[in-house]
Amino acid sequence: MLKIFTHHPSRDDSKLQGIVQFSRLSGLKSGLEKLGVPFLYQPPLDFMPEGNVLVISDHMVLREIYKRKKQNNTFNLLAGPILEIEDTHSMGAKDLITGPDIENPLSTLDKLDTLFSRKEVDGVLTAGSWAREGWRFAAPEIGMKTFEWFAGVDTDFWDGKTAPKPKRALLYAKTNPGIVKNAHQALRSLGIDVTLVEYGHYNKETYKKVLASVDFAVFVSEKETQGIALAEAWAMNVPTFCWDPFHSFMNGAALLPTSSCPYITKQTGNRWRNIEDLKNLLYIYKRDYYSPRSWVLENMSDTVSAQRLLDIFNIVNAKKSGLIKNYVR
Repeated sequence: MLKIFTHHPSRDDSKLQGIVQFSRLSGLKSGLEKLGVPFLYQPPLDFMPEGNVLVISDHMVLREIYKRKKQNNTFNLLAGPILEIEDTHSMGAKDLITGPDIENPLSTLDKLDTLFSRKEVDGVLTAGSWAREGWRFAAPEIGMKTFEWFAGVDTDFWDGKTAPKPKRALLYAKTNPGIVKNAHQALRSLGIDVTLVEYGHYNKETYKKVLASVDFAVFVSEKETQGIALAEAWAMNVPTFCWDPFHSFMNGAALLPTSSCPYITKQTGNRWRNIEDLKNLLYIYKRDYYSPRSWVLENMSDTVSAQRLLDIFNIVNAKKSGLIKNYVR
């Protein structure tokens, strides 16, 4: 039976409700239930070592399960995608990646004593392609066993029942307040009413209510490994226009290739690099050009995501059984 962990039992889970792993967990649970796949969430750590184990987050619980696997290597272990770099090795990365001589933090990952590189961890999960490419660049032994696994959207909750009002937009602000301000001014100059939603300052009920009333959404975020809020907007059939600098920055310099909307398609919205780009997109905007909910139902629903996870476990098991030589993604 699949066993799922998000945190060590010594942690107070009431303080973890705002952490993003619970957004990912919600979609996974609903997807597995719809597929009729049994699972245990947060079972006792003295569980029988068999079957499949997923540690979504928390280095403390990963280390305990890693120790059990060293003693009895009979179960499949996947780790991620929410395990911070500085939490998955024994020496601490904060000083390493912010030191004066480090131009690219990824260049230090091969020096870290990360559990991800140990053979007991059968696979590492990441939410998107640019993050996987980062691992392949920095630590090939990790990149070779890294799989993309996106969070699924509960399309029953995010049901697409909307009454959009023309000339009304949601402006989602996560980073770069200057860009947010300029986008807000651009929208207002076009006669568009704006509802501002700030990352970390809303609940899903409020977010759903706003999505149900707007014609489209504008997102400002420097980078996203997936962009769960984007997927939730698409499930509500709301097209999104995303500022995408295509790089992360440190001290004003481009650091590494990233994206703020790695899964965006012509069905779900468009990218923009500057305010002029955004205005041009809005000048020609017609809601009928887009079909974001249809895309989510086919590619990013809770059941699609849950099945993807099961497929990854099957690939891991096939390699351990000698049925395949290398992982095929």
